[in-house]
Amino acid sequence: MNATKARANAHRLQQCSGDSSSDDEQSSGPPVLCRQASDELRLGLPMSTTHRLHSAACHTLNLDTRNHEVLNIVFLDIDGVVAPRINAGQIVWQCMEAVAALCRLAKAQVVLTSSWRLIEGKMALLDTLLKDHHQAAGIFDVVPDLRGSVSLLHPPPKWHKAHYVNVDELVGFSEENAVAALKILGCEEICSRADSTEHLANVCSDEKYDCHVFSELTGAYSYQSFSPHSRRGVDWSHEPCTELFARTRRCEIAAWLQQAEAQDIQVSNWVVIDDDDLWQDSGVAGDSLQRKPRSQKQPGSIPQRQAPAACDQGQRGDGVDDQLVEDLWQFSF
Repeated sequence: MNATKARANAHRLQQCSGDSSSDDEQSSGPPVLCRQASDELRLGLPMSTTHRLHSAACHTLNLDTRNHEVLNIVFLDIDGVVAPRINAGQIVWQCMEAVAALCRLAKAQVVLTSSWRLIEGKMALLDTLLKDHHQAAGIFDVVPDLRGSVSLLHPPPKWHKAHYVNVDELVGFSEENAVAALKILGCEEICSRADSTEHLANVCSDEKYDCHVFSELTGAYSYQSFSPHSRRGVDWSHEPCTELFARTRRCEIAAWLQQAEAQDIQVSNWVVIDDDDLWQDSGVAGDSLQRKPRSQKQPGSIPQRQAPAACDQGQRGDGVDDQLVEDLWQFSF
């Protein structure tokens, strides 16, 4: 595979707004190379016509009951988590396998928060990927699509640090992230077991893990060749998400949790795994995410696996009723 040619075909140069803290007031800024579909939403850019919006149905909000199960829930992002923002931005086997291992150890189910759920065909792809290549249960559900539901965004729901695992977007989901998530899911005993820690260490032991990527064209994982420059991700634009994006995602997670509770779906523990600062403008004093400074990497090296330290004005995607809108802000994180 010619990595340079593949990147050139996959990437699209697009003008980006500068300060996107407001929908209406945006200043001009430098062009941003959007390599992943989620960047268009998280940076407040219009979705490309090549990305067909087809929001996957949120079964919990559609009253599709799940037999009163008691669940551990992993709210999972994709880009920057299992698809690090390096190389061609593809899903990496090691990162996805670490998520699958987390779910097996914690007996957890995946609820997808990623913008991938808004792109036609991506949900089925991820579900098949987890089942066929990682012997996992697949996608349990998705959060509802609340883009454009302005009434839901003021004030935003409070966000609690204890439920959040922040992933380094240049590294992807790591062994340290998995251990942190296990503890949040109430699995401290599992973290102390030698067989569990050894399993996670083995999963995350590949020094060239970032080159073992999934191809949507072939439907398989393979090792690809990337230059040291590409593996460091230095040619990517690492822009933070907008406040509107962060607030919307918090609302979507809150809506899913509240409706699950209303259906007697008992969520024992839950964790949000994301590379973005979802705490911004959270309304909770001192909750702004403080990222660790990026380490200076030597040419040819891959990121070291270290411990974790506005949208389209579309239609509401899952028929959220007025009572849910009214009650959403009473939900406590």
